Amino acid sequence: MASGKRQKSGITVALPLFFLYTCGMERLSTIKKIYPAKSRLWATLILAFIAQASFSQQSAQQISAKANLVSDVKAWVSGEEGILPDNIEVQASDRRFRVPSCDTAFGVEFAFGAKTNVRVNCPSENWQAVLRIQIQRQTEALVYTRARGQGSILTASDIATEFIDSAIAATKLQQTDAVGRVLKRAVQKGELVRPNQLEETTTIYYANQMLKKGSVVDLSTLIPTNKPYSETQFDQRLDPESLRNSVLTRDISINDIVSKSDFATAQQAIVITSLLERGSLFDQSMIKLEMRTGQLPQDAITELSQLARATAKRRLNPGSIVRFSDISIEPHVKAGQTVTLKVQRSQFTVTLDMLAVEDGYLGDRIKLQNQESNEIVFATVTGVGLTERR
Repeated sequence: MASGKRQKSGITVALPLFFLYTCGMERLSTIKKIYPAKSRLWATLILAFIAQASFSQQSAQQISAKANLVSDVKAWVSGEEGILPDNIEVQASDRRFRVPSCDTAFGVEFAFGAKTNVRVNCPSENWQAVLRIQIQRQTEALVYTRARGQGSILTASDIATEFIDSAIAATKLQQTDAVGRVLKRAVQKGELVRPNQLEETTTIYYANQMLKKGSVVDLSTLIPTNKPYSETQFDQRLDPESLRNSVLTRDISINDIVSKSDFATAQQAIVITSLLERGSLFDQSMIKLEMRTGQLPQDAITELSQLARATAKRRLNPGSIVRFSDISIEPHVKAGQTVTLKVQRSQFTVTLDMLAVEDGYLGDRIKLQNQESNEIVFATVTGVGLTERR
């Protein structure tokens, strides 16, 4: 008997459930007529159960529709902005916001001329809405690869570039901006590199041996060392390349820091070694190249080749720096001088002695006179006492 009642009870429950589920709300009045009053409580409970099941079914549909909508929005914004979908937040969780089950992908576009809103639509359902979105962009930033103490000079291995959330305030620093700088405070591994943590450094130079006043600078005797900019003097911040051909203005002890004022720039000049009279042709035995400090004359001659065929305009004493204003260049051909003229043709070459009518330097075209016929011809100066006509 007990089992039959459970079965009947089960049938009593199952039949209303079947009818309510298949027939809907409109069957409630019929059920009330079929069953006695005390059974109506069961019908009401079953109706509530079916209503809850229907609501749950609708909620599942909404969850699926919203998930599709969010996925489509993220995919479109990701393609437009070149960022990962995970960095895009779509604000579509409000329960009052109803989304249809769209047969196709949702259409998406930015709304109101900003990238904080998108307009979405479902063409098959004639539906559209505007949603707020938030883009969390990633940006490159420098971070410390290890902990370093205050006063440490950063090397390339101390820092690395990583992608971080753009919402984190990060200063755009290049690796070259940080390498060689001094830390003002201790830092931890993974910490962002920021300008206010760094102090600019500069290179100063120590002497690694005794250096004598007047000696020409040998760059190998200067040892570079990085120091915080604030701990150095302006005169100590020098470029070693600028010291080439310089001489020392004082004696320098080992481990002394050298300064710009310790050096005088030396320039090459040609100096007279023995008395040279006016009109004398410059000879290699009377001159030499010498490094001189201080300001050279503006027209100082600095190359020996510039004295080829030069004569002195005035007496020059030993130790004098030779200037262009001190010399005159002898022409390769002088007027009144007998010169050689070479006449070259395709079949033959003729050499003649001619009289130079005018002075001429290498490459000049000058007049020559045939001393027998007095005929005047033009020829090009090709060397000392040499001319040529083609």
